[in-house]
Amino acid sequence: MRVCMIAYTYYENDNRVRRYAEALVKRGDHVDVVALQNRGFEKQEVLKGVNVYRIQKRAINEKYQLQYLLKIVAFLVRSGVFVTKKHLRSAYDVLHIHSVPDFAVFSALIPKLQKAKIILDIHDIVPEFYASKFRVSKDSLIFKTLVLMEKASIAFSNHVIIANHIWQKKLLSRSARAEKCSVVLNYPDAALFQPRKVRKDSHKLVFIYPGTLAWHQGIDIALKAFALIKDELDGAEFHIYGDGTERKKLQSLVSELGIGDSVIFRDLVPMDEIADVMASADIGVVPKRNDFFGGEAFSTKIFEFMSLGVPVIAAATTIDTYYFNDSVLEFFEPGNEKELARTMLLLAKNKKRQDMLSRNALQFVGQYSWDKKRQEYLDLLDGLVNAKGGINDKNKSFVNALLNMYYYVKPLIPRQFQLFLRRRMVLQKLPTYSTVWPIDEVTAKIPVGWIGWPDNKRFALVLTHDVEGEDGVSKCLQLAKLEEDLGLRSSFNFVAEDYQVPLDLLDNLRKRGFEIGLHGINHRGNLFRSQKIFRKEANVINYYLKKWGAVGFRCPSMYHNLDWIHELNIQYDASTFDTDPFEPQPDGAGTIFPFIVPGKDGSNGYVELPYTLPQDHLLHIVMREQPPSTWKTKLDWISEKGGMALVNVHPDYINFSNSKVTVEEYPVEIYREFLEYVKSRYEGQYWNALPKDMAAFVRKSQLFLKHD
Repeated sequence: MRVCMIAYTYYENDNRVRRYAEALVKRGDHVDVVALQNRGFEKQEVLKGVNVYRIQKRAINEKYQLQYLLKIVAFLVRSGVFVTKKHLRSAYDVLHIHSVPDFAVFSALIPKLQKAKIILDIHDIVPEFYASKFRVSKDSLIFKTLVLMEKASIAFSNHVIIANHIWQKKLLSRSARAEKCSVVLNYPDAALFQPRKVRKDSHKLVFIYPGTLAWHQGIDIALKAFALIKDELDGAEFHIYGDGTERKKLQSLVSELGIGDSVIFRDLVPMDEIADVMASADIGVVPKRNDFFGGEAFSTKIFEFMSLGVPVIAAATTIDTYYFNDSVLEFFEPGNEKELARTMLLLAKNKKRQDMLSRNALQFVGQYSWDKKRQEYLDLLDGLVNAKGGINDKNKSFVNALLNMYYYVKPLIPRQFQLFLRRRMVLQKLPTYSTVWPIDEVTAKIPVGWIGWPDNKRFALVLTHDVEGEDGVSKCLQLAKLEEDLGLRSSFNFVAEDYQVPLDLLDNLRKRGFEIGLHGINHRGNLFRSQKIFRKEANVINYYLKKWGAVGFRCPSMYHNLDWIHELNIQYDASTFDTDPFEPQPDGAGTIFPFIVPGKDGSNGYVELPYTLPQDHLLHIVMREQPPSTWKTKLDWISEKGGMALVNVHPDYINFSNSKVTVEEYPVEIYREFLEYVKSRYEGQYWNALPKDMAAFVRKSQLFLKHD
């Protein structure tokens, strides 16, 4: 397997990245790592079999948001160009991208289009990290934008690895799906971090902090605490190893506190050396602040100290109290330098307590080792590469891949620009699909045993409406009145939990002869992305079907899995179409007739009602078709073939007033013109059926159409 890792970090200092890379190399895989260049290291070298390419220098000294952003963007561009060139010469199977930043995944755009698999490894969640680093509010536009970027980055990826369980819960609540995620803690490298005999100076007590010098790490709190007890601990020193934006401030603080003779600053040390440095200390200090980032960021340092047998004093943050207790760590109240000072003093003078913490910690870390997690990681990569639709699956065209990419980044794109992009894609694909859209002659094949429509009608007309938001809810009665005045009836499908569904509206529509259906629980994601997710949501779907007295279902975005839908308590489903290459899941049912999907156990199953007239959004919003010419043309063809003309019209997109039509609307006159065309040209020749009546007719006539 060929794997590339992209990490905006110093490879030689990043245990997490090195751990993955070396595990792959050890089993015989080819691994390239694209990273930052640290002082004193070559641009390219091989470390333990891993090909390391250091493409950009960085000093961790960014004080301003723009300065930080420009460095990241530069790395994104450089890594994208570098990886693309390498991939085109010899394709990668997997690209494992490490965050921060999460949007570094887009550097793998070209490999992704060529079916390489993408893993996003979230070391730190970017919105909270950025807000903590630059003291930005969660209500700010930049924070909300970073959350959108997080969603797009996760959507782009095939799998997401998250650094702790608290962040997993947060990401699942706003950006990710459970079946797409796994948690891998920052396990120490057992080959480096293990108990060792170290000669220590019995006349000197050393506290140590190794790591990034950032505000959320709380090193200033530790220095203030040390200043309070330094004179009570003869020969005590505080060693600080690392670099970061707070370094100069911390050095100034040391001078202000008058402890410069006892505090020693050292630069970053390679991981191979830092274990010896940490082992030589008496007590490790991890003084993080308990803010919305630092309080939830799991510290590898704690595990490393514990693996070395060095007792640790740590702030009682949300994350650390989640994983540890006071039998393995000495806790203090986060942000309280006086309590930290007391804790440092008491532990320094209590050798028995130090030894007990060390013993308990060694037993604890034995349960959390990379050796136990390594195989899960290797199996994950193997599963991604060998899964159907992997790197060797060349069935989809490059244009289809571009369409998929559009859906990945859609949440970040302004709505007007989304429509522009989709319009361009549709126009580009139209020549390719001109023989199958909007009319595919194959779909007119008469079902075996077909007995014709009730009362010998020429064709069936089924009008359906998906209500996608509150604006659509407010227009339902106007739409119903339009159809009612022409002697027509339709079904209205509502989304259960995206907006308030007024029960009096449902009653009003039913009393007037309209039907109520369910359009999903919410309008986000693919209901069929996993059987586990589907079964969980099926229970909720069945609840709302019963609550509303509905017998029909249509999945948001027309996603479908006809086998799984048997678990819904429905008489019919309407989540398919005869032919529509512009849908996210473009596999059409291949017929303009309804059909039964029989149950595997021999039961009657349910009736499938594919839409056979293109959706209004595609025709009148995306393609900007003004007169309903496509609807008329296809209706004429369906009437000639004796099929079912089923249309899906969204009240949300219809402009009923004389006000200016927005980019997401079309004039009501378009739909009115179509209905009047049906009435004037085919009066008496069609059966205007509600979907539930169509399902009852199909079931009664036992219309089984073979569905592949």
